[in-house]
Amino acid sequence: PHSSLLTPHSSLLTPHSLHTTKLAMAASGSNEKLLKSIKEIHKNVESLKKKLEKRKEFQWTDKVFSWPSKLGKVFGPYQQERADCWTYALTTSHGYHKEIYELEDVKELNPYILRNGVNMMDQTEEGSLEFLGAVKDFMVAEEYVSDINFYTREGGNLENIVEKKLAKAPVTISIPSLPTWMNYNGHGIYEPTDLEVMRHNIESFGKHLIVITGVGVQLVDGIVKEFWEYQNSYGLNWGVHGFGRFIKGTDLILTALEFKV
Repeated sequence: PHSSLLTPHSSLLTPHSLHTTKLAMAASGSNEKLLKSIKEIHKNVESLKKKLEKRKEFQWTDKVFSWPSKLGKVFGPYQQERADCWTYALTTSHGYHKEIYELEDVKELNPYILRNGVNMMDQTEEGSLEFLGAVKDFMVAEEYVSDINFYTREGGNLENIVEKKLAKAPVTISIPSLPTWMNYNGHGIYEPTDLEVMRHNIESFGKHLIVITGVGVQLVDGIVKEFWEYQNSYGLNWGVHGFGRFIKGTDLILTALEFKV
């Protein structure tokens, strides 16, 4: 009869104890909801991580536009052994033009024909080209193209011109061989330093010819960056099967060549 559980003074039966019990139950319910929410967040994060991991292998094909993807075909890529990048770039570009414009009657071009066809007086001992116009003389005379137009930075916004020409076919361009460019391995987006951008506008660097094959955007550390996709002449083991990317908007393009067929 005197059990503390049954006495009027039992703490379990006071209004205060009932209020405390309700608070404890409410808190317990809130904790369960919170834990459930946290588990759900973790689940979503893990799911997102898995999706991102899966997307990594596709990041090189997720472009706004790419001629190799559109054609389902790649010309080259070649691997230069000397300083004759121009022979490989022009051969590659010509191959794409033949395919796009269905030029079945036009002869096949290769680096050997180009190297031996262009006047040797316009080539250095290392294989580079002294005068880019010499290519036009040979290719027009041998009817590989009807004409070649050359565009330079002095003629206006060269990137806009290249983008317009790219809508028709890949474009051969020359860029400065900046120190960081020489160390770029073809992965990610190449971007010169601010100092290099300033230097290449006032200094003279060696030139490297490549073929612009596409254009796109990529999210890098939360920043959307526009890039040019290009085909190099360093072989299949360089970059992503011979392809690389470099940033748009830094005025790196020095010269652009347009084949007229």
